[in-house]
Amino acid sequence: MSWHEQLGLKQDPFELNPLEQKPFIAKRIEKEILYHIQAGNCLAICGKPGSGKTTHLLPIIKQFGGEKKVIYFDCRKLRSIDIGEALNGATSVRKLRQGMILLFDGIQTLTRYQADQIKHYYDLGYIRSIVVTSEDINRLPGGLQHRIGKRIIKIPEIPDTVIYAIIQNRTGEKILFTQKHIAKLFALTEKNPQELLLKCKDIYRTLAPPTYDIVETEDFQNGLSEYIKTIGELIHAKAMVQ
Repeated sequence: MSWHEQLGLKQDPFELNPLEQKPFIAKRIEKEILYHIQAGNCLAICGKPGSGKTTHLLPIIKQFGGEKKVIYFDCRKLRSIDIGEALNGATSVRKLRQGMILLFDGIQTLTRYQADQIKHYYDLGYIRSIVVTSEDINRLPGGLQHRIGKRIIKIPEIPDTVIYAIIQNRTGEKILFTQKHIAKLFALTEKNPQELLLKCKDIYRTLAPPTYDIVETEDFQNGLSEYIKTIGELIHAKAMVQ
């Protein structure tokens, strides 16, 4: 039995796969993304590591995935990308599919040749829209950067209240933390949601009590605060060594 099952949780509440989690996306940003898809534009979603760039691709997959018009690429895991092969799909006769929506996650890892290949098929009309995610818009390959122009959505920093709501949503009634704890942990991870989830997971596996009646007791809360303080000291010590 896994650690989360022992706590009465059906699945790991701190799963990092952003494509399998309920997204917390501002409606304004979601509408803007879908507008650019409908308009056939190229769009970049930029933000710091762990800021939720991949999560912001979910509305596209949800709305257009059923039409088999969406192709998702995790550029960080692919050594090479053959756009022509992707557009050809699984058909035995080489007939490129048209009107496709291509999502490139972590596009800063692409070569100029790969970017030019994407731009080529977009200019020919096979690709309806392109959405890329990147940590830095200035690291986009030249040809695509020109097509994207000023159509850039910058992911804002997540407020402490929202990140607490995300943790609360994932854990339900089994939450160990107060909002103050989460704010402290979030600051220690330099506002990186993915790193925060990993820290929360470590704490649950280490400190989660057999019964949640203990969680609200003063002794447990004080112990949790001390544990978080120790994490901060370890992070600081590691940074000094580096």
